Amino acid sequence: MEYHFEKIDEVLEKRWCAKCKVDYLLHVDANLYQNLGKDSLKSEREDVRKKSRKIYLAIKKISPEIGERLVSSMD
Repeated sequence: MEYHFEKIDEVLEKRWCAKCKVDYLLHVDANLYQNLGKDSLKSEREDVRKKSRKIYLAIKKISPEIGERLVSSMD
């Protein structure tokens, strides 16, 4: 299964259970970090961090407690 960062809004609108939505978004986040390497540029790492924050904010809409913990752990 391929995970796409661009589909965050679509995931929020799906009729999946909350856990399924959170799991999917966390898979997308993990996939972003998995594709970084030692040779990744600083701008690429910052881009992944920004995308990760957007994912965590989307998770916060689904599950405020989990989302808040993820967002606060980034700071």
